[in-house]
Order: sequence, then C-alpha cells, then structure tokens
Amino acid sequence: MVGIMRDLVLEDDPILKKRAVLFDFDNPQEDPEKLTEELCKNGQHGPLEVAGVMMAQAMRIYKTALKEEDFDHLIETILESRHGITPIQKPTIN
Repeated sequence: MVGIMRDLVLEDDPILKKRAVLFDFDNPQEDPEKLTEELCKNGQHGPLEVAGVMMAQAMRIYKTALKEEDFDHLIETILESRHGITPIQKPTIN
C-alpha cells in the first residue's frame, strides 16, 4: 500500500517528486517535520506552498482510500479539532 500511496503523492507534485529521493516514505522513523524544514530551507519553497501541496495530496489520498461517509467523517473531525493544532516550533539557535 505504501508504494501506491507514494505514487499518488508524487504523481502531480514537482515539489515532492524532486524531494522523493531524499525522503524515505517507507521508513516510519522518517520525520515529516524534517521534510517540511528541508523543503523550506533557504527560501527554496515557501512554507504555505509546501503546506498546500501536502494538504491537497493528503486529501486526495483520503478521498481515494476511504468510503465517502468515512471521508466526510474525517473532514468533520479535522474541522472540529482545528483549535487543538499547534504550530511547529522553530529551533532555538544558541
């Protein structure tokens, strides 16, 4: 299933396709925040651009993998939990 998910994620997104070689989607220990940081490093891509691509692809994967009522329930759960989402903490530079 991971290979299928990877194909869905990379299919239409040059940002993630370019980064795919460096990010091991098959390794559950890989840190998604590191991927985000790497993509945004040195102004390479804007954080909203990266977030938008990731969010859009996540929604496509959910829409593909879930029954319609499960997808709708997931979207409602995301909306209801929006106030509990915390921002990414920027690293402290000493």
